[in-house]
Formats: sequence, structure tokens, C-alpha cells
Amino acid sequence: MSRIPYLYFKPENWNGETIIFVHGLGGRKERWMPDMMAFKKYGYAVFSFDLPFHGERGCFRDEFFPTVIREGSEEIVDIAEFLRRDSANEVYIVSRSLGSIVSAVALGKGARIEKAALLLASANLTHVFTHGRGRTYFVEKWEELGILTEIDPIYFLPYYKGKIHFHCGKKDMLLTPEACEMAYEACVQAEERKLIWHEGGHSMPLNKYFNEMLAFFEEQ
Repeated sequence: MSRIPYLYFKPENWNGETIIFVHGLGGRKERWMPDMMAFKKYGYAVFSFDLPFHGERGCFRDEFFPTVIREGSEEIVDIAEFLRRDSANEVYIVSRSLGSIVSAVALGKGARIEKAALLLASANLTHVFTHGRGRTYFVEKWEELGILTEIDPIYFLPYYKGKIHFHCGKKDMLLTPEACEMAYEACVQAEERKLIWHEGGHSMPLNKYFNEMLAFFEEQ
């Protein structure tokens, strides 16, 4: 964990559950501070970190996209274990946009996370880069090299067996509503899965998702 810059807070009334927050493209761990403090008030420990080539870890370029997903997903697996060693009874995850792609891959890789709430999620990156506002020349190259099978949530979400909720924007022009629904449909083994639609595009502020997500985390 020493190589990963992170923020980690435990409340005095800790309920034994810890939430990992994963930022989106161009973000950094500090972007989650208002969200983290909102959940901390309800007894949750909260943890956020800089994805590779973000925040304290350098500057993102388009060609780093596969590396961010590969390395970031492995780091989430390790972070979940770190938090359990630090006495967490259960570990949850909240993510946004690129962070939801990374988190989805981590879930499929076996990250020990009981509940996941993915904001502005997506699966089927070929669809995303073809119909969203992505760069198609990269996805064509990744298809040729077989890289998509290593980074596309559509190949990983079918292995997740926990509880997962997807928060999707009806007018999301970046990752597309269809891609968010494909992520939901890929969770064929999930103990629980739910698709929540929000008005608006590629934006998901705290007040839009907090109440539903808190209820999800609080339910037994």
C-alpha cells in the first residue's frame, strides 16, 4: 500500500464496514471528500485513492487507458484485503465513470467486496467507443491486439456474486445508457442486481444517489 496515495478515515462510531471510492477519468482521490464525509457520518470508514496516472501518480494520456484498468483493478483487490486486515467486517465500493470500469473488472477478478454501487458504469467497450464520445482508433487497435478481453467489464462482471447496483444517466452521451444497461445485464451470477435510472447525462452528484445508496448499504 505504500506506493498508492490514499485517504482513509474511520469514524468514532465505526460500524465495521468500509467503503472504497474510485474516481473517474482525470479525477483524484480528493474529489470524493464530500461523498466520503457524508457516509462517514453514518458510521462507515471511507477510503479513496489515486488511480494510476492520476493525482499524485502522474498525468493520464489516452494510450494509458488499458494500463489504468489492469493495474487499478488489481489495486482494488489488494485494497480490499488491506481493509480487511485493518478489521473491516465488510467492504463496499462506490465508483464513477472510468472508476466504474476499473471497479467492475476488479469485482470479476475476485475482489472481496460484498456490495458495489457503480455510477455511470459501462460494459462492451467496443460499443462505448463506437457510439459514445470516445476515440475509435484506440478500440480498433485494442481489438486487434486482444487487449479488450483484459479490460472490458463485459468479460468480468459475469463472475461477480455479490450485490451490485448500477446508477445510469438516461442522457449519458459519453459512455451511453445502453452500455450501462449492458453492465447490469452482464451480472448473471450476482446475488442481487439493480438498475437505477437518473435524468441527465454523464454526471452523478452526491444528492442524486446518496439516499438510495445509503439504504442499499444499510440493508441486511
